[in-house]
Amino acid sequence: MRFNTDIDTFKTIVRQFEESKKFIKKAEADYSRMAIILTDNIIEILLSNHLNEVIEADKEIISYREPNFSIEEIDGINRYWVS
Repeated sequence: MRFNTDIDTFKTIVRQFEESKKFIKKAEADYSRMAIILTDNIIEILLSNHLNEVIEADKEIISYREPNFSIEEIDGINRYWVS
């Protein structure tokens, strides 16, 4: 998996990891929940970026072989990730 080279996305992920770490160190339930929410968001950002890259790569090689994703699958992915 290649990482999205968008520096703003990278900075957001780093900030969220740093905040999550601070919440975990407080060792209280409410702060732990916030750490989980931030970490979950990081995972969603990374998955979204990865799926976009895979779909774009699929579009580039469609003339050489059958695509990995059907139009319906791509629409489903876009509906889930793009709110």
